[in-house]
Amino acid sequence: MRKARTMAYVALAAAWMLPAGAAMAGKPSGGGGGGSTGDGTIYFLVGSAVQTMWSMASDGSAKTQLPAGVSGDPSSMLHGGHRWFLRPLATSGTNPDGTAHTEMFALRDDGGASVQLTSAASLEFARCSANPYWTTIGGSARWAKDDSFVSVAAVDWTGGASAPTSALFVVSLAFDGGGTPAASTGPVAVPGVATNYADGGYIRQPAIDQHDWSPDGASVAWTERDSRAGGTCTARVTSVGSGAGRTVATGRVVSSWSSTGTLLLWASDYSVIESVAAAGGTRTTLVALVKHHELNGNVVDNLWSAAWSPTGSHFVYVGQDNNYNVQNVLRVTSSGAGTTNLTNTTGIDDGAYQAVWR
Repeated sequence: MRKARTMAYVALAAAWMLPAGAAMAGKPSGGGGGGSTGDGTIYFLVGSAVQTMWSMASDGSAKTQLPAGVSGDPSSMLHGGHRWFLRPLATSGTNPDGTAHTEMFALRDDGGASVQLTSAASLEFARCSANPYWTTIGGSARWAKDDSFVSVAAVDWTGGASAPTSALFVVSLAFDGGGTPAASTGPVAVPGVATNYADGGYIRQPAIDQHDWSPDGASVAWTERDSRAGGTCTARVTSVGSGAGRTVATGRVVSSWSSTGTLLLWASDYSVIESVAAAGGTRTTLVALVKHHELNGNVVDNLWSAAWSPTGSHFVYVGQDNNYNVQNVLRVTSSGAGTTNLTNTTGIDDGAYQAVWR
């Protein structure tokens, strides 16, 4: 995988200065319910006022709350027996608009270590999780499929407070013998994934919304959200070698890229989850509200945050019932059939806002 990724980035190697073998090979996490339910581990965020991160097996068993403060997008693999989570944390200084400055950190799953990955006074990463319900995990900060780099959408203040722009930045990583990451290069902007404005809707934040990487790291699927056009979302795929891109769909948000090259998208009105070949083609509806999926005896009113299983046999998504007070993580097969509620548990089902699968 490392060799394939390095070859895919040959056009950018000089700019990113990717050292050969920079990322220590990690261990994919297995088990967790077995292949019949998708394998791997599901991570999900619970709560609104006070948020906690949880993990569970693919069959919904072994639910475990992570230590306080540990949240964010989880690494694709285990390193030294641990998974690391991407999260912006406040540092010294302020941004041109007077808000507190933040940098990106990697937090170990046991809460025992944190590593600062960026030091960029002109970039603002906190806006990546300004709305934590859909960007704290599986959103604007992502790990490569082999953990050799992380990518973060950021507001770029280089032009000053009156002219913020948005871009996707990559930080290359190296892991030491104990599995602790460190930044080796970056942050460096990804060609072709940028806008000349920052979204001024909910809060000024990157106009680049959720994104995910192809298994070989050669392409990135990403969402441009433009509040100037009524919050219009456009799903795009860009080749990082050439910067060439294409539009996959309008009114759709990129959610997850499978190991088989299939993208999951969800509608920006929270009504439909679709799949489409990353190379292009016809979109297939997998889950739609008109199918009247039941959730705790109520029809699901909103759905979002779809994520493929490691095997590609299943995916999960978050569904909200029509009373607007219960959110659950639901598992279905790759065709959208066989709905199973994984979090119908007191104290958890009142706010599962985001889910990813590793």
